Amino acid sequence: MIENDAQYELTRAAVERFEIALAGLLRETDRTDGVHPLLRKAQEDSIRSELEIVQRQMRTYDRNRPTSRALRPAAQSVDRTSLAD
Repeated sequence: MIENDAQYELTRAAVERFEIALAGLLRETDRTDGVHPLLRKAQEDSIRSELEIVQRQMRTYDRNRPTSRALRPAAQSVDRTSLAD
């Protein structure tokens, strides 16, 4: 379960890695490298399953976060007037 923005960013990076791994595996499927088709299918299913899990966690976090991403940068900006005091 994602509990904060730092975990969200780590999860987003994990999604990218899973997508790259899946694309690589699918490209290799055309080759005959001695890997049994059932093993190849199990690898593919495993990556897809993990990808679905982390994507679902991201959707849940997006739905439940207290502020929207669009508002967050402005809320985190430094108030320059308070620095003058």
